[in-house]
Amino acid sequence: MKDSPYRSRGNTVTPGPGTILDDNVERERRRIAAQRGPLADPHRQDDVQLYNVSKLVPTASSPITALLSTSVGFYAGECFCVLGVKGSGKSTLLKILAGETLPTTGDVIVSGYHIVDELWEVRQRRIVGYCPQDDKCLDPLLRVREHFEMLAAMNNMGATDDARCTIVMQVVNTMGLTNCQNCLIGSLSQCEQRLVSIGSAIMGLPPVVLLDEPTARVDAASRERIWRILRTLCIDQRACTLIVATQNLDECEALSSRVGVVVDGMLQSFDVFEELARMGDFGWVLDVQTAEPTDAKIDELARGYFDDSEQFLTSATLTGKCEAMGNSFWVNNISSTHPTGQWLALALARDGFLSRTVFCTWWLSELRHEAFLQSLENAFGRDYMRLLFREHARCRFQLILEESDLRLSQVFKMLEKAKCQNNISQYFLQRSTLQEVLATHAMTAHPTRSWYR
Repeated sequence: MKDSPYRSRGNTVTPGPGTILDDNVERERRRIAAQRGPLADPHRQDDVQLYNVSKLVPTASSPITALLSTSVGFYAGECFCVLGVKGSGKSTLLKILAGETLPTTGDVIVSGYHIVDELWEVRQRRIVGYCPQDDKCLDPLLRVREHFEMLAAMNNMGATDDARCTIVMQVVNTMGLTNCQNCLIGSLSQCEQRLVSIGSAIMGLPPVVLLDEPTARVDAASRERIWRILRTLCIDQRACTLIVATQNLDECEALSSRVGVVVDGMLQSFDVFEELARMGDFGWVLDVQTAEPTDAKIDELARGYFDDSEQFLTSATLTGKCEAMGNSFWVNNISSTHPTGQWLALALARDGFLSRTVFCTWWLSELRHEAFLQSLENAFGRDYMRLLFREHARCRFQLILEESDLRLSQVFKMLEKAKCQNNISQYFLQRSTLQEVLATHAMTAHPTRSWYR
């Protein structure tokens, strides 16, 4: 049998419950750890390093994990794209690198300076140029040229006034703001304000440039212009290390040498863009709706395992009942972290009991899901499938089809058989893309291995 594209990366790494990581992520973690050891070569250090960085945001109830156990390094002169959906943690990562917020745990090194201990030196030397996701840092009452002149003066750019003026005009011309340099920033369009923010980050060519969604509110022509500017700075001139947070796949393809996919605060995939795109394109996405059990089947199951007097289940009787029904470990699935068992856990916590009808309905649905999953594995092979999403009666898989015609026909044959056996009610199969996988991450949080079974 051919090596699976998933298996070729080695075993998945699980640093925390319910998290599935690409093996490249663990490889990167070990690489960063090696740079911190006593035998590390000081001349072969990454320009930017994050080691085991986490960020917890306190709330009234319990802290929210914005970034968890992230270790990654960025080479001097490279462009790295942090790819993720809104709320995934990519902006938090950039804020930590910029010193806008400090990590809860872990260490961050930027151009030889520790962000936590040497933030003052980083800012005094303007090691980092940072463009946040919004443009609220811009003063609407300043003119464009005045804004850049103030920024140059605050950061001691240029040894003389003439040199400083040259730097200001250089960034104005580079960003295409010549015609509006004397306009108030508050009168500019969103696109023009975005150009001012990006120009503020790259002005004076700091060693590290951080851009958070740089082209989110710009037109197509300006987007291409920005990409050309950034490619010139980073790829052609190697003038700075560029780290871009984005949701735009085209931006990753246009700019980056490497891409990290962030999901729920964790770096979960890590590779060159072409490889990540290949992993998305090389397969199919299968959406399946599990068939709802009929009332007759529910009554039949209840009569087989419940006495007439047993109308309800409690926490004390659940374990014994699951064991009697042949799956004792399923009692662990009745928890707040399980995609279908969470509703039973909620009812149990609220009422103190479960009706046997509700329990038997859930049990039959799980049996049908298991039967379908086994059929899929038998026909297709577990190494060639990955669960992306599961919710109530719906689940989504990514399938790898190395022998397209043969394997696709097998899948359709198996799906039709599963419908005949009443394990599923409907299905939808389409080509997989990296965008599709990212959209799945936007729909759900914490894709866990326990959801697979």
